[in-house]
Amino acid sequence: MFFATTSFIKPSVRRTNTATRQQVKTKLSFSPSSKKALRGVILSETRTRNSSVDNRTREQHTSSQIFEDPLLQQLPEEDQYKVPAPAPPSTIDFSNTENAYRPKKTRELAFNYAILTSCSLPYILTLEPIVMGLFKKVGLQSIPYWFIKRTFFKQFTAGEIAADTLKETRVLDNIGIKAMITYSVEEEGSTGSVDGIVKTYERDIEVCSKEPSIPFMALKITGLIENDTFLRKMNKILVHASENPDFEVSWIGLLGSVIGRGKPGMFEQYLKNIISEGKHKKDTAVPGAASPYNEPLTEDELNQLATLMTRMDLICTKAYDNSLPVMIDAEQSFYQKAIDFITISLCKRYNREKPIVYNTYQQYLKEGKKKLISHIETAEKEGYCLGIKLVRGAYLFSESALAKEEGRENPIHDTIEATHECYNSSVPYILDRAKATNGRIAVLISGHNENSVKYAVEYMAEKGIPFNSPYVGFAQLYGMCDHVTFTLAQMGVTAIKCIPYGPIECVFPYLMRRIAENRGTLTNAIKERHLLAKEIKRRLFSHMPFIGNSSE
Repeated sequence: MFFATTSFIKPSVRRTNTATRQQVKTKLSFSPSSKKALRGVILSETRTRNSSVDNRTREQHTSSQIFEDPLLQQLPEEDQYKVPAPAPPSTIDFSNTENAYRPKKTRELAFNYAILTSCSLPYILTLEPIVMGLFKKVGLQSIPYWFIKRTFFKQFTAGEIAADTLKETRVLDNIGIKAMITYSVEEEGSTGSVDGIVKTYERDIEVCSKEPSIPFMALKITGLIENDTFLRKMNKILVHASENPDFEVSWIGLLGSVIGRGKPGMFEQYLKNIISEGKHKKDTAVPGAASPYNEPLTEDELNQLATLMTRMDLICTKAYDNSLPVMIDAEQSFYQKAIDFITISLCKRYNREKPIVYNTYQQYLKEGKKKLISHIETAEKEGYCLGIKLVRGAYLFSESALAKEEGRENPIHDTIEATHECYNSSVPYILDRAKATNGRIAVLISGHNENSVKYAVEYMAEKGIPFNSPYVGFAQLYGMCDHVTFTLAQMGVTAIKCIPYGPIECVFPYLMRRIAENRGTLTNAIKERHLLAKEIKRRLFSHMPFIGNSSE
């Protein structure tokens, strides 16, 4: 059956969670100094909660409103999903810390709380480039890396090599949580280093395909190039071409030029033919201010694109042969049109029978929902499968700053409410299409917003989509939002942790984004710290007979 071949949870190793749902009694012993320290944690958290209550109340209020999406006014009436945020269903309680954090030891909770609280310090991101710069100048960057490896790196990643990741994924699998792992490199490097990264992906796909705990791999396209200039130019050309149908580009036929399986290198051959026939010389520049990104792709840049396509071909072929789907991550908007172009080209090649290549759709972008609907309609019309990872987006600050610097419209929604609406109103559409196509449209709902997760789960129940559906899953980042992931797993929902790994210097940009997401003003981060403190307090005081019940 199709379900068996595309399931997020590999059928041959399905297991019940009966044992893992049993209550675990833990005997705790605290010294007087430990009790004093933990009481300090609780008091500090209480003050933080009180100071931030206005922010939390505001987001809870705004996320429950109904918003009209202007993009949908252009669509047929049946596609105009108007989504009120539902009242939180009584069956889902993300605030029950005793249940949510049952798999975690108290010392793990204390570590999580300490790191997430550190992330909230306002000066940590400001000091990072200064401190790292000073240590690098004198060749002592290993000192801050030593500290980071034992703190932030430990919180948000599973290690430096795949073997470290496998150890953690098996632990998660025992409590009903699957994993999507990624070798977290996202900046261009030398040819030798990039070819090594490709081999790493190929090797890890073979290893992970044999692991019941890992139904996905993920990668970033910018980690597979030596220089990003051609990708930025390509992006600019595609943006202009999408707005001007008469604008002709020699290589744009790459989209759909290779349909179905074949040997890696067919995309490269297509581009080499364009170069040998001189077709690229007729390409025109993008009108506008003089800029290197407005120029057509040169012969050398077309060769770089050909090399990238061959690398992607090698990785996707390995994924196809091992039946392990690959998730292509979204990136900044000055790359994203090019990334979409490359990813959809791969979908047309590898997704004929089932989703092997997934694309990521950022709903904090103003064009987010319109693009999502367009890609689904095209896939259904042309007969290929489409894997969808739905996210809000991870480059909020850098995107806004760059748009302001360049004097152009910010691609991000003007308000958080508009982002919530774009995301929430996309959920029922993609779930309906997944059900209607029997999984040829497969969905991974990724995010930490509890209202959105509750709404999606409630909608699945309403539409009769099984919680353990082989074509619908929910994902959160490793080291964050454990109360959501663990609760979903206990409900029987397909719950997935996105787990990066890699050398600390490669993972560093990823760590900085996670620290930014956990700064003190973000409601989700504040609530998570509160829940961790609440559970530490419950475990501490429930084992003190003079304060409360001694049993858990």
